[in-house]
Amino acid sequence: MHRRLLFLSIAAAIGLFAAAAGVRSAPLQLPALLAGDVTAMLSPAPAGSAEPRLAVDPAGRVLLSWLAPREGGGHLFQFSELKQDSWAAPRTIAEGAGMFANWADFPAMFVTRRGLMAAHWLERGTSRAAYDIRLRTSADNGRTWTDAVTPHRDGTATEHGFVSFFEAPGRGPGSGLGLIWLDGRQMRGDHGASSGAMTLRSALVSDTGLAGEDVLVDDRVCDCCPTAAAATDSGVVVAYRDRSEGEIRDIVVRRFEGGRWSEPHPVHEDGWQINGCPVNGPALSAQGSAVALAWFTAANRAPKTQLAFSNDGGRTFGAPVRVDSGTTLGRTGVALVAADRAVVSWIDNTGAAARFTVREAAAGGALGAPVVVSPVSGQRTSGFPQVVVAGGRLIAAWTHVEGDGSTRIGVARARLAR
Repeated sequence: MHRRLLFLSIAAAIGLFAAAAGVRSAPLQLPALLAGDVTAMLSPAPAGSAEPRLAVDPAGRVLLSWLAPREGGGHLFQFSELKQDSWAAPRTIAEGAGMFANWADFPAMFVTRRGLMAAHWLERGTSRAAYDIRLRTSADNGRTWTDAVTPHRDGTATEHGFVSFFEAPGRGPGSGLGLIWLDGRQMRGDHGASSGAMTLRSALVSDTGLAGEDVLVDDRVCDCCPTAAAATDSGVVVAYRDRSEGEIRDIVVRRFEGGRWSEPHPVHEDGWQINGCPVNGPALSAQGSAVALAWFTAANRAPKTQLAFSNDGGRTFGAPVRVDSGTTLGRTGVALVAADRAVVSWIDNTGAAARFTVREAAAGGALGAPVVVSPVSGQRTSGFPQVVVAGGRLIAAWTHVEGDGSTRIGVARARLAR
């Protein structure tokens, strides 16, 4: 039996949006986002699971992946496909005692236009601070998988993670399945100023699951913020948190087109100076030449969750609009519902409890009313809630933290009003 989750609409008169320099403030003008309540679904993940990740393939199928505890120790990396209103029996992609489970650095899946399924996870290295990326592909919808490979070949006992998949359009070199990741091969010891910088690297992957040579994309980035990538009709756009010599850690984007990476440019010059990683990366969604980008900043000690749109494939972005309800933890998600409208998600931290919240925003700056999907823990264990749009529905997933600290994965759906 499905149970009803909390559905909350907040009226415009509450006036929760303070003006901020360079950030557009807008009245709540959009009609209701959802046609009914947010309805809980029976999760396919076993008790103790965490780190859910949603993906939508080019045909509109919704996939949910997660890490589950393995009998005898270690983890199972599993996934399920949404079949109408329920989830199929889980399938296991990989398992092992050395899998690295982290609230912010999670495994994920991706499906190309030709149906090649890819999945990545992390495995611990030879030292406490070291872990490596592992990658498999499947040409038969996840029934069988290629042998696991590591896309980076530096051989250093350092951190490699925060992966985002993409598919570069076209044929020949510079096209096909690819991924970006944070790569610590230049770092020594820790994330302090005396160590080398975290880098952003990329590689393309063949249809047989073999990764090509990795390419340096950026030689100095924030140490442990998730990355994001999305394909447009003119190339791939990626977003990540940069790190200047003066410790400004704003979100920047680059494009991958014709086998080459563009120079970085900021989505918005927030000017967030922070001497440490906030572990709060951006989220991207793209359709054709339309791109929506959501991110968190706490510049001037004023936390904000913001959203900006691009109509030229991520080459330029309009002024951002603040979407949170006054106090936010960030951990954003975003899904375009049309070229000029998107659903953005984040964790609000108002009142006695944190809330996994969504709302609609338009490229012109108009906002819909916030909708609470579920109460969540404000602790790191709750991770990054997920949201996708497919088949006229909103699908959401998150890690629910019990009172005793144990975890389970919550999943919910809601019909879009249009």
